[in-house]
Amino acid sequence: MDNTASSTYGWALHELGFTDFNDERLTQRAVKIAATLLAHPHSSIPAGCGNWPDTKATYRFFDNDKVNSFTMLSSHVGETINRCFPLQTILVVQDTTTMNLTNKEVSGLGRIGEGTLQGFFAHSALAMNTEGIPLGLLYQKIYVRKAITQDKEYKKRWKQLPIEEKETGKWVEVITCVKEKLTNKHVVVIGDRESDIYDVFKKGKERSIDLLVRTSQNRLVSEINGESFTHLFDKAKHGTVLTAYTAFVPTTVSSHITREVKLTVKVCQFLLHPSKHRRRKEEPLSLSLLDISEENPPTGEEPIHWMLTTTLQVDTPEEAIEKVQWYMYRWRIERFHYILKTGAFNVEKLQFETFPRFKKAITMYSIIAYRVLFTTYAVRNHPNDDANTVFSKEEIRVLIMIGKKQKNTLTMNEAIVATAKLGGYLARKHDGPPGIKTLWIGFQTLTNIVYGVLMAEQAHLKQQ
Repeated sequence: MDNTASSTYGWALHELGFTDFNDERLTQRAVKIAATLLAHPHSSIPAGCGNWPDTKATYRFFDNDKVNSFTMLSSHVGETINRCFPLQTILVVQDTTTMNLTNKEVSGLGRIGEGTLQGFFAHSALAMNTEGIPLGLLYQKIYVRKAITQDKEYKKRWKQLPIEEKETGKWVEVITCVKEKLTNKHVVVIGDRESDIYDVFKKGKERSIDLLVRTSQNRLVSEINGESFTHLFDKAKHGTVLTAYTAFVPTTVSSHITREVKLTVKVCQFLLHPSKHRRRKEEPLSLSLLDISEENPPTGEEPIHWMLTTTLQVDTPEEAIEKVQWYMYRWRIERFHYILKTGAFNVEKLQFETFPRFKKAITMYSIIAYRVLFTTYAVRNHPNDDANTVFSKEEIRVLIMIGKKQKNTLTMNEAIVATAKLGGYLARKHDGPPGIKTLWIGFQTLTNIVYGVLMAEQAHLKQQ
C-alpha cells in the first residue's frame, strides 16, 4: 500500500473510489463518509461528521435508492482480490454475527432468537494470507431470517430442499463465490461448527476448494474402504499421533492476551456419507479428522479439545501444526465482528428507521472494520516494518513531534505504541500489546491533532 493510500481519505479513496452508483457525486460522498467514520471510531454519525450539513448528507446517502450494498462492497472486493494476487494460498474464514435491534423502532426486521428478539444477520467471508494478516472481504450477506411455519407438511418438504434454498446455503455460497473470484489459487475455507455440513464439503470437492471446519456432529462414518461403520468421535480416539508441540492461544476471542498450551494432534481418515434419502444418488466423501487436545491445562482452565474435519492432506507433523495454526486464524473473523459491534464501531446503536438503511451502513462499516483489523495484525506480525505502510507521512511527523524523537521515520511498532498512548495505553514493561479500543481511540486523537497541525501551518503560510 503506498503512502497516499495510508491516510484515512486516501485509504477510503483506494477502497471505494471505484464504486459505480451511476452518479459520481455518490461515489465521492461514499469516500468522504468512509474516511470520516474511520477517523472517528466510537462516535455517532452526527459526532463523527461534526456539523449538520455533513450529517444530513450522510443520512441521505444511506437513504438513496441508487446506493446499494452490493455495489459498495464490489469496489472493496476488487481491492481484496488485488491484494490476494501475489499469493498462492489464500485462507478464507467465514462466520455469521447477529445484529440485535430489539428495542429500536426499525421496520423490516426479523426474528433473531427465541421470544421477541428482533434484528438481522450478517454473514461475512474474510480473506487472509497464511500469516493470518487480513486482506479484505470477499463476500457478505446481510439478511433477515424468514419466518418458518409450524405446518408438518411444510417442515417435511423443507428437509428435502437443496441447501441453496435454505439459510444454511450461505456456507456453500461462500465456496462458490471465492472460486469465482480467486481462480488459479489454492483456497482454504475455514469455518466453525455451524458449517459442519455434508453439502459444504461436497461443494468444496466440486469446486476444488479445501475445507477446514470445526467438527460438531458425531456422525456414523465408514472406513476408507467403506466396509465397516463407526461413530466419528469413537474413531478419533484411535487416530495416529502426528505431533505434540507448544502453542500460544488467546485466552478469549476478544483478548490479545495468550496462554501457553501443549497440544497433541492425532489424525484419521474416514468416509462421510450423505443423508439416507440421498445415498442412492451421491457418493461418500473422503475426509480427514484432526483431533487436537491439550495436555495438563492450568488449574481452573478448561482444556482445549478441538476436532477439525478437513479435505487437506495431513501426513506429517509440520502439516498438522500448520493446519491447527490456520484454524486458530478463524478467530480473526470474530475479532472483525467485535470491531464492528463493540471494539471500534457500535453499529447496533446506529439511528436508522429501516432495515435497508441499516444494511447499507453495515456494509460500509464492515469495509472500515477490515482496515482496523488489518492494522492490528500487520503491526503484530511485522513490528519492525516502516510505519508508512499504514500511517500517512503527516501522522508519522506528528507522532515524532509528540514523542520528541530525533528521527525521520518510525517502525510499525513505534507508531502503534505512540498512537495507543494517545488513547490511554500506558506502555509499561509488563503490559501486553494495546487493545483495539485503546488503539482506535488513539487514532481518533491523532487524526484531530494532525488536522489541527495542518490548519495551523496553512494559517501561518497565509500570514507570510
